[in-house]
Amino acid sequence: MRVKLYSLIVFLKSFSMGLLIPVLSLVFIDKGASLSNISIIMGVYSLTVVVLELPSGILADVIGRKKVFCLSLIVSLIGYSVILFGRGMIFLCIGIIFYGTSRALSSGSFDALFIDSYIETFGRDKLHKITVRLSV
Repeated sequence: MRVKLYSLIVFLKSFSMGLLIPVLSLVFIDKGASLSNISIIMGVYSLTVVVLELPSGILADVIGRKKVFCLSLIVSLIGYSVILFGRGMIFLCIGIIFYGTSRALSSGSFDALFIDSYIETFGRDKLHKITVRLSV
């Protein structure tokens, strides 16, 4: 049952990101960014994810994967709120930093939680099935 719940969460997370990414540049333009500013904003996002990927993994190991994943959802909500209600380059950068932070926090923590649960339920012999499921 837990594996189905985790699969649903992964699906919803991926689905929401798939909906957001195509319209993100339009939201940025609506919030006052120029086309050249969008590349800067997305660069800030990428840099944030790269810089925080390793520390967020360490944090997940120290305080727990589930707590870090829940924290990533809260940080994501803050990022969405700043982007939604803010206007101008500063607010868009702050919002995208929160969004990048949430992405770094959630990327490894939830996948590891999902894999641990799968191994607990089905054993290590079927580990290849879960890695394929996560990739899809």
